[in-house]
Amino acid sequence: MVLLSHLGKQKLSELVSAIRQAKRIDTLCSLKKLHDDGRLYSFKGHCMLLNQGAPSYSNALTAQFDSVFDGLDYSKALLVNHYETTDEERKEHKWLMKNLNKHCPKYDLKVLEVDELETDENRIQLLTNVFKRAQQIIFCFTTSYLDIIRRAESGNPVDNQIVQGRILLHSLADNEYYTNGLRNKRFRPIMMPGVKLQDLQKLWAGNTVIYSFPDQFKAMMERICKEDANLKLVNFEQTI
Repeated sequence: MVLLSHLGKQKLSELVSAIRQAKRIDTLCSLKKLHDDGRLYSFKGHCMLLNQGAPSYSNALTAQFDSVFDGLDYSKALLVNHYETTDEERKEHKWLMKNLNKHCPKYDLKVLEVDELETDENRIQLLTNVFKRAQQIIFCFTTSYLDIIRRAESGNPVDNQIVQGRILLHSLADNEYYTNGLRNKRFRPIMMPGVKLQDLQKLWAGNTVIYSFPDQFKAMMERICKEDANLKLVNFEQTI
């Protein structure tokens, strides 16, 4: 709000473009929330805060903002949904991420952890928007992750906002899977060490390919990168 008060004469398109270039998606979502709440309006092509009694923003401004926001490019994003509570789980997740970050850039894929999207009041909106746009999404099944999904599906309330975000992505994936006629197009589930297939009963569709880490990391990457067995993972990191 303070930032916008100092940029009242800035064109909306230029302001949003600068925020995008700075990779401050959290700030962009805050701006969009003001827009959606009717607290921005257009005055001679500029972006201003809507003061008491000021006119509502025009349809042109709405279209302008939505087109810029919708233009955020997550088409090359590989979103990673995960949840850990033990040192061992965190260590194994770090191991997975080390390998993802090492190999994905070779295939023009940006690895994006769910942690990077947890921004205050706009968390749910941001997660939902990125979920819709991400090229593919990895679901890391740890014991802790499966526990929170079971708890949510049993109807127990979850107050922790971080946990809510993880559950939201899982639920959105579930809905998309059924909407697509029981076809999995974007989701890459991977069982972390200690998790077995029987642990996933009723928590993930049994007719989808489920990988295990680290043994099937290469197979998962082949699916993600749409490559055959020629995928070069000779430098797979065996440890963190």
